[in-house]
Amino acid sequence: MRNLVVSLGTWNQRPLPGVRTIELRRLRALAIEPYTGHATLEIALGVEHAAGTTRAFAGGTIRLDLVAALASARRSGTLLRRGPYVGPDAVLIDTAELV
Repeated sequence: MRNLVVSLGTWNQRPLPGVRTIELRRLRALAIEPYTGHATLEIALGVEHAAGTTRAFAGGTIRLDLVAALASARRSGTLLRRGPYVGPDAVLIDTAELV
């Protein structure tokens, strides 16, 4: 995928209360199937927010349909420019498969 424009939103970047949230801090690898938009993200560093606790972890894989996920995602209002990416500095995706 190229020239993907991710618009800014109004999400305040706080974990949702009562909902397990995985925050990705660093990726080890990212693979996107160019025809379907299916993505596999290898986690180098993540933070889990659940039941009032916060825990850092390393390793794991997230699989998702990137196009559908971005269509329904909550996006922050802060712009980030890093390499070819220009878009919100934080994106909350409601559903993804964590392996």
